[in-house]
Amino acid sequence: MRLLLEELRYNQWAIRQYINALHHIDLVQFNGNMNSSFSSMHETLGHMLWVEELWYERWQGHHVKNLFDSANNPSLEILEQRFIDIHNRQIQLLENYPADSIHQKICYLNFQGKRWEYYLSQMVQHLMFHSAYHRGQLSTMLRQIGKVPPKTDYLIFIDEQSTSGA
Repeated sequence: MRLLLEELRYNQWAIRQYINALHHIDLVQFNGNMNSSFSSMHETLGHMLWVEELWYERWQGHHVKNLFDSANNPSLEILEQRFIDIHNRQIQLLENYPADSIHQKICYLNFQGKRWEYYLSQMVQHLMFHSAYHRGQLSTMLRQIGKVPPKTDYLIFIDEQSTSGA
């Protein structure tokens, strides 16, 4: 469980680095069409939040029915607060996850009503890959508007954690 918590904390840290960077661009740039998987940095970050919340529910075996809607996150400040909230809940859930159930699969229904089963570790890893993919898109979008994306290498996170005493 320690490794899953570390991966989750890294993911949360990396997302925070991007949120901090996005505070330094204007609303036109944040909302502007970037011709990517999602039309803007705003939509990309909103999608990332929705997926964080989706997997938090699935980690508990819950069936989620509501689809992504960018209107649920009208500003960067609201997105940031919602990320803080979901990240706190994710950590709390994993810290309290029963050690004896780590080797049991968790079942959930996807959006088509099909039953899926995975270990918690696989689900957390999936979220890490998903987040990294979209952070890469945000990195490209920032470069397209002449900004330097934040450095979010895992080893930078490790170095920061060791120097901060976390």
